Amino acid sequence: MEIEDPSAREKALLKAGGLIDALMGELVRIGYFTDPESVNYAIDKYKTAIDDGLELELRKKLFQEVSTFTQYFEDCTALTYVPFVLGDTDRGIVSTATLDYVSVAKIEEGADPMLVPRHVVRMIEGKHPVNRGAVFGGLLSTGDPRVCSDLLWDLRHQLSEDEINEACLCHTGFIGSAAVEFFLKWLEEIVHLGQDGLFGKLASGLALLRRNVQTEFVFTGQRPFPYASLQGEELLAILKPVPIDDFTRQIASRMLHLSSLEHEPRVMAEVLRIWSICTLPDAKGILISDDLTERCWELIKGPRKSDPNVNEALCEIIDASIGISGDFSLASKIGEEITKRGVPAIWEFVFSRGEAAITNQRCDGPNGATWGQIIAMPVVCDTDTSDEQIVEICQAIPPLPDGQEFKFCPVIMTWSNLNRIASTRLLHAMLQKWRTDEDKPAVEADITMYAAATREETALDEVVFQRNQISKLRFLVGYRFETEDFPDYPQDQKVEWSSQANETLQSACGDKTIGVRSPRPLGYALYTAQSVMTELNAKAAVWIAERYHSPVAQDKFGIRLAAYGNLYTGLADCFEATAYDLENGETIFRREIPIVLPSVRPHWKQELDHLRVNLEAGGCPYVAVAPILQSIYLNDRIFEETKCVKVTLGAPTSLGDQADDGLPFENISEIAEEKQRWHTEGERLHVDAEAFKLACAGQLGLDIETVRASGEFALIKGRWFPTILIFMRNAKAADGSPIDWPLDATLVDTAVRAAAVETGRRWAHWTFGGVSEETEEVDVEAVYKLALNDDLAAQVQLAQILYRGDKVERNLSTALQWFRKAASQGHGESQAMVAYMLDEGLGCAQNEVEGLHWHRLAAENGSAYSQRKLAAAYEAGELLRQDYEEAAKWYRLAADQGSPDAQFSLGWLLYSGNGVPENLEEAAEYFERSALQGNAAAQYNIAAMYGHGEHAPVDRVKSYAWFRLAAEQEYEGAEGAIEDICSRMSADEMAKAKELAKELAATIGAQR
Repeated sequence: MEIEDPSAREKALLKAGGLIDALMGELVRIGYFTDPESVNYAIDKYKTAIDDGLELELRKKLFQEVSTFTQYFEDCTALTYVPFVLGDTDRGIVSTATLDYVSVAKIEEGADPMLVPRHVVRMIEGKHPVNRGAVFGGLLSTGDPRVCSDLLWDLRHQLSEDEINEACLCHTGFIGSAAVEFFLKWLEEIVHLGQDGLFGKLASGLALLRRNVQTEFVFTGQRPFPYASLQGEELLAILKPVPIDDFTRQIASRMLHLSSLEHEPRVMAEVLRIWSICTLPDAKGILISDDLTERCWELIKGPRKSDPNVNEALCEIIDASIGISGDFSLASKIGEEITKRGVPAIWEFVFSRGEAAITNQRCDGPNGATWGQIIAMPVVCDTDTSDEQIVEICQAIPPLPDGQEFKFCPVIMTWSNLNRIASTRLLHAMLQKWRTDEDKPAVEADITMYAAATREETALDEVVFQRNQISKLRFLVGYRFETEDFPDYPQDQKVEWSSQANETLQSACGDKTIGVRSPRPLGYALYTAQSVMTELNAKAAVWIAERYHSPVAQDKFGIRLAAYGNLYTGLADCFEATAYDLENGETIFRREIPIVLPSVRPHWKQELDHLRVNLEAGGCPYVAVAPILQSIYLNDRIFEETKCVKVTLGAPTSLGDQADDGLPFENISEIAEEKQRWHTEGERLHVDAEAFKLACAGQLGLDIETVRASGEFALIKGRWFPTILIFMRNAKAADGSPIDWPLDATLVDTAVRAAAVETGRRWAHWTFGGVSEETEEVDVEAVYKLALNDDLAAQVQLAQILYRGDKVERNLSTALQWFRKAASQGHGESQAMVAYMLDEGLGCAQNEVEGLHWHRLAAENGSAYSQRKLAAAYEAGELLRQDYEEAAKWYRLAADQGSPDAQFSLGWLLYSGNGVPENLEEAAEYFERSALQGNAAAQYNIAAMYGHGEHAPVDRVKSYAWFRLAAEQEYEGAEGAIEDICSRMSADEMAKAKELAKELAATIGAQR
């Protein structure tokens, strides 16, 4: 209903808010009281509210709250969804409520899993739902063949065309093959019947399934009812996901046939495009990616491979793929397929064209159609410098080497605003307008909105460099047209300009720290920015190493730089800087350095050399660069999460007893024997990988087709060891049943020993990846040996054994040393433990300053304990500058992981309005969550809030109950508060309050 008067509007909203609360109560009530009379009453109340003008946004909010409540409280039944299914008119609410109803509703063990879907079908048949089409669409979205084929196929004829259209417009972002089959079968049935309107509606439904997909898989199996009854491997086994491209190849011929048969107006061509099916008469593959891949392959290996224009033709194909998909996905598929055929160099074309697509775009310039280009200037400064201050400070940058001024838009950009093709197309249009439009403030306001809408946190936004110094990366952008000159200056001029600009800016910004790089076309600027942040990350590793080795003896440690990625394709995913002790080779500190932009072999080798030169120039001794790309699965953090068996191999027995295990660090050696050794190992590695895979599969009774293995080189203490990774993520037993993980260690050991003999290896050591907890009796001596060999899991385990005194005498000092070793490899729990021991002076002199450094690293790795400690430091302002906003951020992260102390502290900030807007409702929520875990202060606070009605109506029963629990913990002031509130309670309230206190105490005790 339309309400023009603002005061009347406010009253209407207040009234609506009361109505929402009332409806919420009724809807939740039928989740517990399931009698038909209560259910029908709730449905009628909801329908009446809609008829009286309850706004859609409020209904959506109500639905979300009811849904959250239903799924959070296990004893609440799914009947809460029924009023939305039957009474609402909105397609989104009805279809989602239908899908949630059949997915959440519990059924008795052994009952028909179709019980609830059949119930919904009867609703449709009885014409009970207001929006039958959306209910039908919600059921179709299950993608379950029993629902789509058995229940809905015959029901479809009972729907009107409008209802069918409504059903076709429903989607979830997930594709079930049964839903696709439903559309295809119906389209094939009517293609000759002249029902063009119905054909178009069904075709649009088929297209929407693919357009809105949120995963790269199609689910070809059944859906469990209720959905949460299965998880993990059991869930995947019944859903049966297959790659979407493989599924599309299976249905492509049927869709192409439909396209050839349909009448005017023809719609299937667009459906085929959305499903990425190629329609060219000379198509060289079923999918567009297949066709473009084959065209690239013909240029690379066909008759035209020696054509001088072949590179230009390849670029045209990659450009076409980016234009078709609107992003990098199709070009990446081409790169992956061509790489599999043995030509990884294709990635240089893919990435160069992707860089061009981000940077350049056809546009309308001052003198007609032209090319436009985004120009970007990277800015690195400390986090104390606000974005507004960056814009103000950068007004002082000097002219460019040719005398031009860099005219930038006064809106700060982050990495995520600039590195996606789809979003930068919009930015291009805005910046073009900004360059030519006289009303610049209006356009700048639009660009500000764009920056906020597309901003996401990325790994390169900030670098924790040292305590109290965090560097952040930002960009200022401008725009130029093709007709405008923007020369590519020589490198020495770029360096000179940056140096001059930084001196100017530093003098203009006072105590702030800020630095810029030369403005360049966007793609180039992004690579420059990544290089800068990579260097800062590496320097952070050096700084931490120096903390362990005094400046006087800093020549006692070295830095090793390595790249992780795909050895086969040559693509790097991340760098790693490792500081190690020159005397014993032990790791002092290890830091991962993210690579956000794709990096092919020439790029990452050049980047590592660049890092080496800069670190050496900065006074860091003994910097070595690992020349081979290691598998990302050999990175400790990734290995811990990957279900696999890692086998490290000794030297071939054919080389005799004198040969060293492992290969020299530098794989490009001038020594003939070493060159031959590298050549031999490289040639036989894939053969050895296959042998170890066959041995494990045979010994353990696995389906060989479900096991994958790869040969890699792992860097261990300065030498490269041939290493086999046997991946078990999709492994099945020979009979198709799922496997238990971890595998039987005795059988794995037998298989590895047999394969080592077969392949002629001196020895073979193996370990499991993807093992979350200890499953075998602890062998302390074995753990110690593994820990000495830089095994991260063993270092953590040994530290815990020494700290607790399990099977050995307790030794806090030695425990701290091993926790440090694990922490230096990025292990979050060990970082938190180091911080705790430093704070408390356990095994060392107390050092809260260094402890705070480790708390920050652990907090960034997800430790709730360290997140709370870091938040407390920001709140107190003793070891860090006082920053309530940062305190609230870290408290929230810890609180949402269940930390009762963090929940209380966040509740207090929300209550007092420190660092965050005052929010009594949310404050009460966090106080109550903390109170339910036994925090006495939280119990007292939530009691007081209920007693005074600060966040909700006064509730003396709850107030007394929480005060009683706080008093039982002897919390100061609780007894007096009880006496005060008792004076205002009736006998009935008192009895209820005492009973509630008992229930709450029992709940808390059970949780503990």
